[in-house]
Amino acid sequence: MILSKELNAQLERFSRTRSCSLGSELKNELALVLFETNGKRLNKSCGTCIRNAMQDVLNFMAREVRLESFIGVRHERANAEKPNTPSREELQQENEDARLTLAQLEKMTYKELKAYAGIKGNIKREKIYELLHLK
Repeated sequence: MILSKELNAQLERFSRTRSCSLGSELKNELALVLFETNGKRLNKSCGTCIRNAMQDVLNFMAREVRLESFIGVRHERANAEKPNTPSREELQQENEDARLTLAQLEKMTYKELKAYAGIKGNIKREKIYELLHLK
């Protein structure tokens, strides 16, 4: 099932806002797609029928169209371990060592704490702790 860019854009808009703007050409395309997917006929002059058809097409796409991410093909020479590259376990250990405890964070000034968390603007200390997953 191949959809035009315009109908695809209106389907995305409908999924976000539950509203769409379809001209006669898009209604004809929607009628064809609905007939292909569900075998239903579309009353193009009825707003409720168009809304239900849009939802049926979205449901069909969510159920039938599966997008899988491309992992890639392993290339032995490109993925060969370099002697200076730290292992995953070493990197995780460094990250755990770099994390500060709650007691160390409480000793920091508010400005230092915001810089450590990478937050701009006014925010309470408790919220910063929650963002850092400490409480």
